[in-house]
Amino acid sequence: MVALARTCFACIRHGHDKRSAAKTATYALMHLCVAMTVAFVLTGNWRAALAIGLVEPFVQTFAYSLHERVWARV
Repeated sequence: MVALARTCFACIRHGHDKRSAAKTATYALMHLCVAMTVAFVLTGNWRAALAIGLVEPFVQTFAYSLHERVWARV
């Protein structure tokens, strides 16, 4: 959730409109729900699904940032 808040504040700070910030927030929420659902289907355990669902978006955010940096050099 911290990453989501930072992303939303960054959008607002850099002059993006409220629609863009809302789009970012709803995408993050959707990502969380999808990650939790997939984790539950695979594990059958809601606690594990919640843990995975909360951790995976944070890891994915850092992975995406690294991916963008690599592609910026190509």
